[in-house]
Amino acid sequence: MAGKTKRAALVWRRIKRRYWPATANWGRSPGDVATWTGYDNALAETINGLYKTEVIRHRGP
Repeated sequence: MAGKTKRAALVWRRIKRRYWPATANWGRSPGDVATWTGYDNALAETINGLYKTEVIRHRGP
């Protein structure tokens, strides 16, 4: 289970790095963490759920 958690965290960091700068276009700054906490949690839960139901396939052994 630790491997899946580590993989999900890695995917989440990549998604956040890719899309976080776009929040400036929505009138929010990256420093406005309290506002985005709910969205962060919802996206993380969705990704974790997809891993648990094995919708996202792992590459490798």
